[in-house]
Amino acid sequence: MSIENEILNYLRDKETWVFCIKDMLIFGEYKSVAKAIERLTIDNNIKRVIQGVYYYPLINKLFNVEYPPEIDDIAGAISRNNGWEIRETGSSVLRKFGLDNQISNSYVYLSSGPYRTYEIGNRIIKFRTAAQSNFKVSEKSSMIIQALKTLGEVNITGRELMKISNCLTIEEKKRIKIEMKYAPIWMHEYLSKIGETPKNAQNVKSSIGFYR
Repeated sequence: MSIENEILNYLRDKETWVFCIKDMLIFGEYKSVAKAIERLTIDNNIKRVIQGVYYYPLINKLFNVEYPPEIDDIAGAISRNNGWEIRETGSSVLRKFGLDNQISNSYVYLSSGPYRTYEIGNRIIKFRTAAQSNFKVSEKSSMIIQALKTLGEVNITGRELMKISNCLTIEEKKRIKIEMKYAPIWMHEYLSKIGETPKNAQNVKSSIGFYR
């Protein structure tokens, strides 16, 4: 089987279809894989996002339109292509916890690499160099910390803490209580409350003394 066919078969079975050349090195050496990807792009079997990052187009059969690649998937492929660690931040984190419903065309990620900005159509991805301490916690713990930071200390109420807590598994709650030592001191009380594992949402509300 050719490298092209191996790549296509691999992508058809993946939930995330945005990738970089490095992701496909399981099928051969760099030059061979890059050539195969170039041929697949010419034949329109895959599409190029930016240099080194591609996606396998998925079509909505009902409306005959192509699904656009998700920004998180593109950012992940860019980071893997460059060997960076990244963490999501800003309003996009708030949206994932149900704390913000505004759509933005600008997405910011903390990065272990240099400052970089990419324009993807009408969307902008920014990678902002961050301290190594940001990468000592799990991705979910980082999201929680960044959500609180984006909200700001004076704007955090029990409502926000409940919403975040309800999005977490028991294991994720346990982990944030362990990893909160890497967060700013002012967050520790909030993170401790988020890390509690009450039987129901009402218990979450009543356990937060500063609910308002």
